Amino acid sequence: MLDVQAHAPLALVFVERAGRLYEMKAEPWYQFCRLVRNCIAHNFIFEFRQHDVSILPARWRGREITAAYDGQELPLALFGYEQAWEMFVEIRTFAERTGV
Repeated sequence: MLDVQAHAPLALVFVERAGRLYEMKAEPWYQFCRLVRNCIAHNFIFEFRQHDVSILPARWRGREITAAYDGQELPLALFGYEQAWEMFVEIRTFAERTGV
């Protein structure tokens, strides 16, 4: 099983070294993905910091993370197996397009 908490920082290192972090942060999926990753790393509970609240709502493919999710479990309807695959494809496409 993929350890999201361990691999996400590693991916950021590659993006930073390639000088593509700014581009990645501009992707429409970035903030949504970051908040879901943090939620998964915190036992599937959204725990927003002040910065997180300032960028809400985070939207991706018709889904929306709002401040109302703070302290709540990640609903499968918001980010389930299908969305996990779609997110993977978008991130992989970014990596291929940018040469990361």
